[in-house]
Amino acid sequence: MSYSEYTPCQDKVRGRKFNRDMMKYQERHCPAKEEFMLCLIPAPLNYKTPFKWPQSSDYAWYHNIPHRELSIEKTVQNWIQVEGNRFRFPGGGTMFPLGADAYIYKLIPLTNGHIRTAVDTGCGVASFGAYLLTRNILTISFAPRDTHEAQVQFALERRVPAMIGIMGSQRLPYPARALDLAHSKDSTLQSTRYSPTLMMISEHHGHECGTIRFIPDALRIIYERGLIGTYQDWCEGFSTYPRTCDLIHAKGVFTIYQDVQCDITYILLEMDRILWPEGSVIFRDTVELLVKIKSITDGMRWKSQIVYHESGPFNPEKILVAVKTYWTGEATHRQP
Repeated sequence: MSYSEYTPCQDKVRGRKFNRDMMKYQERHCPAKEEFMLCLIPAPLNYKTPFKWPQSSDYAWYHNIPHRELSIEKTVQNWIQVEGNRFRFPGGGTMFPLGADAYIYKLIPLTNGHIRTAVDTGCGVASFGAYLLTRNILTISFAPRDTHEAQVQFALERRVPAMIGIMGSQRLPYPARALDLAHSKDSTLQSTRYSPTLMMISEHHGHECGTIRFIPDALRIIYERGLIGTYQDWCEGFSTYPRTCDLIHAKGVFTIYQDVQCDITYILLEMDRILWPEGSVIFRDTVELLVKIKSITDGMRWKSQIVYHESGPFNPEKILVAVKTYWTGEATHRQP
């Protein structure tokens, strides 16, 4: 069960090999090809299907993220509370312990439609982004995998779009001039001198709720439409915890990568890692590639079926619909 929260490109042990200058030790550092893990990542024992949106904004099951640390460490700031077998999110944050709604209302005009997309750095459990979602503003929340254990994982369990990340020496994986609003708490601003950023509304001065899209050439257009997304190389791990997505839609992904030195099995294992139990994948590709994909996913505890394209059997593109079955890891028994 030690791998139930495995994040390949944000491994703490690997991160210690990098210095703390410009927060490099908390940035993405992906494993070399010979270090790739050829295995499925288990859900925790007693894992339950997450609450549906919008109830998930306020509650998460304890056994899905068995970390009480933030409920103790952030008691005064009102990030999270433990209530029996579930967590409750009161809506507080580092600088808005009484709730994100009143804090945001004082700073930002939300009713004129000028703000459609936002990014929240050092997001905590993403109460800022969760509140903006109720106002139809899509927010990408991100924070490092640091001493605030599982903060981004809590955000994802709330079904708020979130990623592991930090503003350090590396550029953020978004297009230039993409966002209407950027929000950061004061402790994350120390590293902005190293990265080109948007003007910040800073606290120092003052799954399915959305879709994260992985389309490199079209990403700028996606943001122009008021949607959100990120750049992603499927030969590497995605900057997220296991069990992030309800649905993955992969159109032509394996055609793109078939001529790249990137094993199709590792891409499928990464998709399995970020998919919730009983989550679904829709593959659109040539029948030859779909047959190969199905032969692999049949050994990954997925159920799948190849069907014709919507336009009929003569379209060379076919569709593979797959569902990841529910299963969890087993309890670890110590040797006497």
